[in-house]
Parts: sequence; structure tokens; C-alpha cells
Amino acid sequence: MFIETVQTERLQISPNEKDIHAAILATLQKKVPGKTVDGIGICLFPVCIHSVSDVEIHEGMLYPLVVYKLVTYKALVGEVLTCTVEKQDATGLLLSHPLLPSLFVPASQIPPSSELTAVSGRMGSTVDIWGWKYNDCILYVRMGEACKVSIISTEGSRIYASINGPGLGPTSWW
Repeated sequence: MFIETVQTERLQISPNEKDIHAAILATLQKKVPGKTVDGIGICLFPVCIHSVSDVEIHEGMLYPLVVYKLVTYKALVGEVLTCTVEKQDATGLLLSHPLLPSLFVPASQIPPSSELTAVSGRMGSTVDIWGWKYNDCILYVRMGEACKVSIISTEGSRIYASINGPGLGPTSWW
């Protein structure tokens, strides 16, 4: 779910900047994306600056108190997301999403008849991949593949998900 929220923060700005508002916005655009705010979610981007006040000067730098609006994303339990498989091992699957930090699918949240299998990779190396045994077939979770997951919990910036359910897992399964 996307949430618009207001934050207050003291920023460091160079006194050489001609346009203080543009410098503040540029600083926020570098600092805000990917930042986790407890209880709110993961910051995506600043929308606007509400106010700039109480400018302190220390060691030749400006430190204005900035009130700004930003868009955050909070993963809700039960929400279904499409992610990309980045890594898999005995502990589970690590997935990526364009807006979020990594998501983790613990081994306990992979379909029960699944098992980790060693297969030959590129250049003769061996890689472990998960395979789901379904109707006398083995359906594999391939690296880089799109995978639908259901959010089961969030703890700070860590998001836990499941592929154990109808319509969940790699899109090639369905």
C-alpha cells in the first residue's frame, strides 16, 4: 500500500548553493529512497517541501530544519506481489522487487513436497534450486524468473513471504 506522509528532518546543505529549495530537494532525492521509517514503511521518493525553518550554521555548512511530504510503501499481510528470484539455498528464497528491499521466502513457506536439488550450472558449476513435486512432475524455481508471493509478515525493513498457495510461486508453474 502506498502512503503519503510528512517527515521533519535537519539536512546538511552547502552555503554555496544559489537556490536553497532546489538544493534541499536534490538532497532529499538522494537520501530518501530506500530509507526505512519504523511504523510507516519504506520511503520511495519526496513529493514536496512544506517548510524550511530554523537554519543553523556549523563549520561553514547550513543545517535547515525541513518539513517535507514523501511517498512510502508498506507491504500488507496477505498482499500478493510479483518479484524476481535472486538467490536460493537451504534456508529458502531471496527475491527482489523494483520498489522494495529484498523479500525472503523461508523454506517452511515453500510447498510441502518441495526439495532442494543440486543441478549443473554454467561452466560446470553446481547450483542448488528448489523443485516442487506435483503430479509426478518436478516444477523448478529458476533464477531470474518472475514469482508471485503472498506477504506473511514484516519486521522492520525485512519482508517475509510465502509461495505455498494457489496461484503463488513462479509464473511458469501456472
